[in-house]
Amino acid sequence: MKRADDRTVTYRIVVTALLAAFVFVGTLIRIPLGTSKVSVANAFCAFTGFVLSPLYAGVASGLGSLIYDVIYGYGIESLVTFVTKFMIGFVVAILYKVFRKHITKQQELKGEHTPLLYVISAAGALTYTVMYGLKSFIWVLVGLVPASKLESRTGISAAWWWAIGKMSVSMLNAFIAFLVAPFLYWGIMPALKRMGVLSRLNPPTPE
Repeated sequence: MKRADDRTVTYRIVVTALLAAFVFVGTLIRIPLGTSKVSVANAFCAFTGFVLSPLYAGVASGLGSLIYDVIYGYGIESLVTFVTKFMIGFVVAILYKVFRKHITKQQELKGEHTPLLYVISAAGALTYTVMYGLKSFIWVLVGLVPASKLESRTGISAAWWWAIGKMSVSMLNAFIAFLVAPFLYWGIMPALKRMGVLSRLNPPTPE
């Protein structure tokens, strides 16, 4: 029994690492927009929550994003990225786990739970948007944003202006996640089921 449990944990770690790489690839797909970038990364982060349990999904989501930040020289900010992106996978996984209990296999096969996938994806992406805005607000207050970018604004007004500007682009990314994550679900989940990945991640509990 103990060895079976160990194999399950090992398998979950391996899948988490693979999904972290998946998130990293998604993070590479981005288009500059003003001082920020439009990206499908949040959709990839949300998808981890459909596959893994909350903790593992959060780690996959955050780790893939952190690796991108480290490689591209974002320094200490990569740790903040890990926390904020962690929340996307974590929130999606929690909501999916809660609501999935009320979905029958027949409803799932017919795709009747698709509207729920959109709601859950949006919730995860919007959680990130709020945290990203909070980070941007704090970054101005502690002096981590160059004054040259604040257009002569100072203090709280500068922090609000910067945070709102960042969140406006993040809202666009949240909308992209809302649209794309369910497509990732329908494009990838059937293959994971056929390969037995989901059953190995969550094996039946012996009575």
